[in-house]
Amino acid sequence: MNQFRFWIREMKKDAKIPFETEKAIEDTLKALPRKAAADSGENIYRMNMRRRRYRVIAAACAVVLLAGSTAYASRMDFSLLTNFKNDSREVKERAQKLMETEVKQTKTNTGEERGDASQVSFWVTSKVKEAVCDKNTVLVELEVKPKDGEHYLLKPLDADLANDLRLPEQFDTELSVDDYAKSLGKTALHVSVGMDRAKDGLSEEKRMIDNLSLDYQMQPDGTVLFKLQFDNDDKTETLKYQYSICVTRPDDKKSQLRDYFDFEIGDPSEQNVVHYVPVKKDQLVEGTHLIVEDVELEESDLSIAARVKYRYTGDTMSEEEWWECVDGDVMFFCFDEDGNPLKDDGVYSGGEGGELLKGKWGEKNSVYRDTIGLAKAEIKDTLVLRARGVFLGKKWFGEVTLRRAGK
Repeated sequence: MNQFRFWIREMKKDAKIPFETEKAIEDTLKALPRKAAADSGENIYRMNMRRRRYRVIAAACAVVLLAGSTAYASRMDFSLLTNFKNDSREVKERAQKLMETEVKQTKTNTGEERGDASQVSFWVTSKVKEAVCDKNTVLVELEVKPKDGEHYLLKPLDADLANDLRLPEQFDTELSVDDYAKSLGKTALHVSVGMDRAKDGLSEEKRMIDNLSLDYQMQPDGTVLFKLQFDNDDKTETLKYQYSICVTRPDDKKSQLRDYFDFEIGDPSEQNVVHYVPVKKDQLVEGTHLIVEDVELEESDLSIAARVKYRYTGDTMSEEEWWECVDGDVMFFCFDEDGNPLKDDGVYSGGEGGELLKGKWGEKNSVYRDTIGLAKAEIKDTLVLRARGVFLGKKWFGEVTLRRAGK
């Protein structure tokens, strides 16, 4: 973590970083150790999510910094449409058309509704407020309200300070959420959310969602909006998911209550896949032992996903050694043939071998795939990839030029 903070400080010398972005990075880094151990009911916090999952979050922050903009919504508007505020008018209009605001949900942990403090429904209500997706990405916003807003203030997981709630007003930088609640004559009520695929006969592993990111904002009336973004790996016309709500009883900190809700959203978007191959076959990325094999650009209605497949050619090492070496620390960025960075969509899924396709982590000739989220734009015949370190310094490594297959 100290290495990443050093990198951020160094980058600030070259680029102006918005306060909200810098604070969000610090909040993320501060939360990572707890996320690995917390029993919050969210699959993003599960013990079997490897260390690479947390590095992916840091990589996403890096993309935001390189773009010189913030991926976080303003304090006044937290709707899903704010995710497209920097996109073209065409993309914004398409997002508006694809948006679903009447999403039906069904509680799946059925049982007697006793209405007492042993059930989530005693403390909060929740619903899918809106959802939008294309063949690459799914965005879901959950609305969670306290049942007794007069006496309780919702405290999302990892919201330590009052400013973490991102209300319109600014608070003293040291004011905690608990103390803020007390100043209102309320008690802080811990709440968290999670997302999986709906059961539908799937194993626990198959239900887990890849590259899930989460953000939240409290509204002036005490409602908390949770924004979840993740990969659309199913690419079907109907997407089936299950979200969870976890509440920690204020009178018993060891008692965590959970509810589960199934919901469906439609995906009428289309997809076009463009294949790129390196101009120089088997070209090593300078400074690494990596060879880029190919790139697929998956263009959909709202975004483009660049799938980078690459191979490790060095000596076999242990998985722990892999995460601490240059080859395991690299992530890729996309540029055009004139050296201009391609605009990102605020999401970087991958880094450090985001997905293992063949072999074992750190094994000679093992194959990986990273996914880079790009904003919707004209697809050119030439694509340039540049590799850059994440935790082992901000050093840029070599680049690889690729051409559109058949061109």
